[in-house]
Amino acid sequence: PLQAVNSEKNTAFSLALNADNIHILDILAESVKLSQSPSLFFTFSQKIYDDRYKSILVKLIKRETKAQLSTEHLNTLNAEGFTPFLAYVKSFVENRDSLMQKVG
Repeated sequence: PLQAVNSEKNTAFSLALNADNIHILDILAESVKLSQSPSLFFTFSQKIYDDRYKSILVKLIKRETKAQLSTEHLNTLNAEGFTPFLAYVKSFVENRDSLMQKVG
């Protein structure tokens, strides 16, 4: 099954996401539910600046209902104690200079 995890608790989708394999992500996204894998928000926070990843994340969020994707999922903490949103902000601050160079 596509939700199976390896010894490091990674699914096929999270492995493809970490490997930057957009084509596989598009295929696997059909079987992924963020409510079942809220840790994916943290992986996306590092890749959100790339429109290809952003479109996949938006697609995943839109497929979830409010009941499925609760505030509990959105307030999941990572090892550093950050919620997905705060991890995104931290990533933005840390990468601000390189992001501004790309824009300017």
